[in-house]
Amino acid sequence: MELNYLLKILLPLLLGGFISLILTPLVIKFALKFKLVDIPSKRKIHNKPIPRIGGFVIYFSTLISFIFLSIFDLNILNINYFTIINNENVIIAFAIITLFFVIGFLDDIFSLSPFLRLILQFLFSFFAWLKGIRIETIYISLNDINFTLSPIFSLIITSTWLVGIVNAINWIDGCDGLAIGVNIIIYINLIIYSFVKGNYEFIIFLSTILGASLSFYKFNKYPARIIMGDSGSYFFGSSLAIFSLLLFKNNLISNGDVIGFNIIIPLLLISLPVADMFLVILSRLISNKSPFFPDKSHLHHKLMSIGFSQKKTVEYIYLLVLITNLIGLIFYIYE
Repeated sequence: MELNYLLKILLPLLLGGFISLILTPLVIKFALKFKLVDIPSKRKIHNKPIPRIGGFVIYFSTLISFIFLSIFDLNILNINYFTIINNENVIIAFAIITLFFVIGFLDDIFSLSPFLRLILQFLFSFFAWLKGIRIETIYISLNDINFTLSPIFSLIITSTWLVGIVNAINWIDGCDGLAIGVNIIIYINLIIYSFVKGNYEFIIFLSTILGASLSFYKFNKYPARIIMGDSGSYFFGSSLAIFSLLLFKNNLISNGDVIGFNIIIPLLLISLPVADMFLVILSRLISNKSPFFPDKSHLHHKLMSIGFSQKKTVEYIYLLVLITNLIGLIFYIYE
């Protein structure tokens, strides 16, 4: 691997990690001082208040890294980060991710209604669709079939994809280090796919988030000193939804024709959080409860209820996510 290719991955990763490492303790002190904490309750695992604005760390570590990489000219290494970062897809994607982050951050501070959050999520998904981040043709490589969606179905599927993944990541954030670890595994796989496809603008974005996440994990793992909150889960969820969509949006066949969004691989990447969300909604509906009714029906709750410790529960879920991601990688290589 050439040096400049390696640096395209390592420099953003190290920069994001360094900023996150410096920023996290400061945010912990700020949150404790101004009581921006998650209060213990019957359905929560923590037994003491804990800072809940960890998403601020991940978002601003990424933003500051982007600004730094854009300012400094590294053409001596054949890397022009300013040109790469100012790719139209990356700018639009980051703007939409910022909107989702803001919803989550406001919820961390003011506890917004779940219905208001859902309405805003769909509005921002509509905005993403208008800006060209959309699913227009779906390709199912298992059967080698593809079909084109009408504009209204394109909007519905795209919005469902974005809102579904955002909430799936949000809902799985129930144990120390769980959601951040799951995201780290998925981001590593997305970086591999991006490298294979030559999408270096995606690599820079994903590597920066990965670096910030690895440093944040130090403070978020059991016993957690800070949690990512809705700001973090919304940031991660929207990032995964958008960049998995963009990365697999235009799958090519041997003659170079575009055949649409290769849906199988990204579904495998996020299959466990999505499956957990789907089963939780189903169990609540069967029990005549609102899908938004908070309870202990998530996978991590069930594993702990049968005797697994919090650490073991998180490790087993990591293993399941790693398996589904490896299946996706194998499927991508041999499809």
